[in-house]
Amino acid sequence: MYGLRRRLRSGLVFGVVFGVMGLGATAASADVNVYAGYADNFQGHAAPGAFPSPFGPGPGVIYEGCQPYASCVFDGGTVRLQNTGTTPVTINRTTISYTGAGCTFDLWPRRITVPAGGSLILAQTESGPGGGCTPGRTTGVAQMDSSDIGRGGSELTTCTQSGVVPKVHVTIAGHTTTVTDSGQVLNTGGVDKARCGPPNGGFINESTPYAQIGTITTGGGPPPTRGGTFTCSATAARLGGNDLIAANPADSPCVTASNSGTPTIAGLTVGLLDANTMLNAGALPAAGDNATAHSDAANVCLGQTVLGICLGIGVKAVSSDASVTCPSVGGTPVFTGSSTLATVYLGGVLPIVSGQQVTVPLVGLVTVYIDRTIRTGNSLTQRALEVDLGTSPLLIVGEAKVDTTGNPCATA
Repeated sequence: MYGLRRRLRSGLVFGVVFGVMGLGATAASADVNVYAGYADNFQGHAAPGAFPSPFGPGPGVIYEGCQPYASCVFDGGTVRLQNTGTTPVTINRTTISYTGAGCTFDLWPRRITVPAGGSLILAQTESGPGGGCTPGRTTGVAQMDSSDIGRGGSELTTCTQSGVVPKVHVTIAGHTTTVTDSGQVLNTGGVDKARCGPPNGGFINESTPYAQIGTITTGGGPPPTRGGTFTCSATAARLGGNDLIAANPADSPCVTASNSGTPTIAGLTVGLLDANTMLNAGALPAAGDNATAHSDAANVCLGQTVLGICLGIGVKAVSSDASVTCPSVGGTPVFTGSSTLATVYLGGVLPIVSGQQVTVPLVGLVTVYIDRTIRTGNSLTQRALEVDLGTSPLLIVGEAKVDTTGNPCATA
């Protein structure tokens, strides 16, 4: 006992001395690796190695999911948080949201301490399959059958890309880090994988092994942040500087938004207009992070329409897309844009079918741009149809725009 006291006193003295001298005084830090997987023992047998492992209670694993584990039926996404450091890490809270569906799952206990080298497994908390989710709801359905979550929270029952992107939000020491599952592991590639079986429609097992989707660094100084911002906007039609139908017209920051309608405007005939924007990025940069904008417009005519033919300037159908993507962490953002036009009318003459950027000067100061791309250093604007009167646009149909401030692909 005396020897133990002496060693403790010695350690305390050295600790104080080194702390005063500024030696060895850094806070402990650890990496928490974030993994996503999908556990399915409901639809047949999983292929060898497909079921995520570790899963369920076991050595070095804290399991928070359906109980009793041995009798649970699983059909849902799962998250594994692995403490790779040499000191315990307390996870204050973990939630999982689904961008494009509008729902968040907040099913698991608060303040879970994960030992050094240990893992925390978060899974569905009730047995059996589910389907869909409720937009705006922050508790989620206990099954978290995330392969069946479609746009707007609808139940996805097809092998068709939903565009829903999962995000994992982890709070440690009061700081929340958002990790984007850009590979859509939690929702089996963004499709109802069970429906992607043989041509006869047979169901297949949806199990997916863990894939690392991010790393969270704790301690040792302030948390890292993203070095820039994605911005985006989409406008289905704009007349005289006034947006008729637009999504996220503020442009900055980029958010996931949508808008559609058929407005009534004197002197302008329009069919259905649709615009939407989407942000797929968490708090820290990751390869594949992106912002996108998309717009559609049908039967737009500036002037008179007779028997379905525009005698002024118009278009039968257009769509425009713009995107900016991180090729890697620290990489330079990559911009892309494109438009498609079914038919363009200029004064009721023979319709023009566009496959490339075209500039058409008309009488006076009127200039028509078809499939126009406007690119600057940190911005791309795609316009399917633009009618300029002098130096200012009179009519724009199908605009999609993405920008960046700073470098959102890098860490600050």
